[in-house]
Amino acid sequence: MQPQGAPLSVREGYDRWAPSYDAYDNPLVLLEEPVVVELAGDVRGRTVADVGCGTGRHAIRMHRAGARVTGVDGSPRMLTELRRKAPEIECAEQDLRGGIALPDAGFEIVLCCLVLEHVGELDRALAELARITAPGGMVIVSDLHPEQTRRGVHARFRESPEVKREIVGFHHTISDYVMAAQRAGLRIDALHERVMDEASAGTSASAGKYVGEPLLFAMRALRS
Repeated sequence: MQPQGAPLSVREGYDRWAPSYDAYDNPLVLLEEPVVVELAGDVRGRTVADVGCGTGRHAIRMHRAGARVTGVDGSPRMLTELRRKAPEIECAEQDLRGGIALPDAGFEIVLCCLVLEHVGELDRALAELARITAPGGMVIVSDLHPEQTRRGVHARFRESPEVKREIVGFHHTISDYVMAAQRAGLRIDALHERVMDEASAGTSASAGKYVGEPLLFAMRALRS
């Protein structure tokens, strides 16, 4: 099913998606979560900012693993879901595109997962992520693969059995991400591109059509 109507704004789209987000059969999330776990490593005792935390899929896992987590998201309904599930996690409603009110060099790990396809100005966003990262800390970015956005595909969800909606997004190349990170003073030490494989697709009813397709891009960058 193709998306219907004009793309929704980021806030409206994620507000509408929030009640069903955790139960949504999302092939991108299926590929993405193990990669972020690998890139972050052991988070026990570490300070983490999850920028674009949504309903808390990474924030809650890291909190339970012993990290001190702060979640930030521009969708109040996404944060409502996070607070319902894990009220002990500190979180704030802020949109990365307008800057985030977190302290300079305040976090050892900064996540920005499945967010930047919705951000037009990568330089500004990466500079803000770098600003809140402590020296020696890391920024972990994941996103829909640029090959998908090049084709005009962006984050989509089923609002009802009959209605599928798309959220407004932008196309960035891998070099766009890399150069924005470098201009922000970050040093990239890991890049991942993930193609949907048969084994992963077997666990998701929606993933079969993506087998052989590049679906995920992720990188880890260090602040000196």
